[in-house]
Amino acid sequence: MPDRFFSGNSARVCSTSEQFSLLYGPPACGKTSLLLQFAFNCAAESGGEVVFICNKKRLENKPPFLSQEIY
Repeated sequence: MPDRFFSGNSARVCSTSEQFSLLYGPPACGKTSLLLQFAFNCAAESGGEVVFICNKKRLENKPPFLSQEIY
């Protein structure tokens, strides 16, 4: 399962089928970082775009940790 969130030779997980997941956890445990990394990998794999909706001010004050740099 963790391989879904990291780029590499993993199974294709970014599809257009309607699948829903719930990610929950205590504050500051890495939920936003994990979701942003997953969105980045999906966009890179498919050559498409991802819309990431979040609170801009909170994102700028405490940016998520990413395993690779996003330009």
